[in-house]
Amino acid sequence: MHTLDGLGYRLQLNPALRPDQGYFNIPIIGGTEVTASSNSLGSKDIVRIIGNNSDTDYYTDNAFYNRLKTENKLQANVTLDLLSFGWYKGKNFWNVNISMKNDVEATIPHRVFESMRDARGLGTQSWANYMAEQGGTKVFANSYVETGLGFARNINEKLTIGGKMKLLFGTANLKMDIRKLNLQTNLTGTSQSTDWETIDNEALQQIHGQATIDVEAEIEASMKGFELKDDDGYVKRIGRGGSFGIAGFGLGLDLGATYKPIDNLMLSAAVLDLGFISWSKASSHTATTTSIQKYRFDNTHLDEAESFRDIMTNGQIADFDMLKVKQKKGKARSTALYSTVVLGGEYQLPDTKFCFGLLSTTRFSQLTTQTELTLSSGYKINRSIGFSLAYSMIQSGGKGLGIGLKLGPVILATDYMYFGNNSKCTNLLLGFSVPMGARKHD
Repeated sequence: MHTLDGLGYRLQLNPALRPDQGYFNIPIIGGTEVTASSNSLGSKDIVRIIGNNSDTDYYTDNAFYNRLKTENKLQANVTLDLLSFGWYKGKNFWNVNISMKNDVEATIPHRVFESMRDARGLGTQSWANYMAEQGGTKVFANSYVETGLGFARNINEKLTIGGKMKLLFGTANLKMDIRKLNLQTNLTGTSQSTDWETIDNEALQQIHGQATIDVEAEIEASMKGFELKDDDGYVKRIGRGGSFGIAGFGLGLDLGATYKPIDNLMLSAAVLDLGFISWSKASSHTATTTSIQKYRFDNTHLDEAESFRDIMTNGQIADFDMLKVKQKKGKARSTALYSTVVLGGEYQLPDTKFCFGLLSTTRFSQLTTQTELTLSSGYKINRSIGFSLAYSMIQSGGKGLGIGLKLGPVILATDYMYFGNNSKCTNLLLGFSVPMGARKHD
């Protein structure tokens, strides 16, 4: 997809990759990009986790369980182009954009899913003396509006430089870190095949002993219009807390350059999204816990036994009832953007309409560094119609076949075509861009 010059879209890879003509992207539908990836789980698995309820206990499925790794990492990114356009003024190329960006990532240890299966009677440990260490779950989410002003110019016939300054308006940020979550039981009247979901109150009264949950966790959230909802001193959920608005402000920077060492060969390098967002104290919330919760099983504390049973069977990765976090006074905080390094090369075969490219992208997020290497080829039938084929070889596990199609002002592209119904990597770029002004010839 990278060998197709879709007017302004290559600026997303490098601010120096200026098009040969000005452009105007149709608002909202002018540029939408959606990406999701995991080192173990497929798109269908992720949908089932997010939408889990009592009727869809995905973790009891053996095929799902066998796909898990020691650390299961998930990432999703959505960029919506609200407004963007670019134009030439003399030898200088200028561009403006307003975009909504959303990033979510999580890491979930294998032991979390194992304990969830144990609670449904699928484990190998007896509940008479059960022990599970489930700490290590982390979740990060970031949402902001980006307004950018970009500039690119030829230094000489070989070198072009470009950059973009960005003003950022933060709408929401979440950081959840479960450093320790240990579960231990010392019970009689149960077995390793006990399914806690099927135990009624009468059966609970036949179980005796004690269960403990040892927790160390922290939640930091910055979002105007939302707040952490308390119940009996403990956070129960994240809910509405007024009107939506801007919760923070920040700055960002893109830098890039292209170089043509010989005819028909162009090399490029860029660093994207260098910057930060500062979140206001008034819109920030913090909740922490370092506690040991005890649940007694006897004839006089049925409510504690019921609470333990409910925690064991609700199927949630991060359950507020289990964490027992208490809200603290919020404070101003700052978060860094997820920066990306992009290196590429593209060669146009002499006297043909074929070109070939190699692109390396490395994205530095909170939880992981994600690298991809993509080989691509393209063919332009004419200025308005072209297509490309690409092969991304790292994240897809050998199934990273991509395709790009340009039909006049419309561009549709993906680096990971959807294979089957449970692909580990998927992405889609949809754009509608109208050319403006005369073509520029260097």
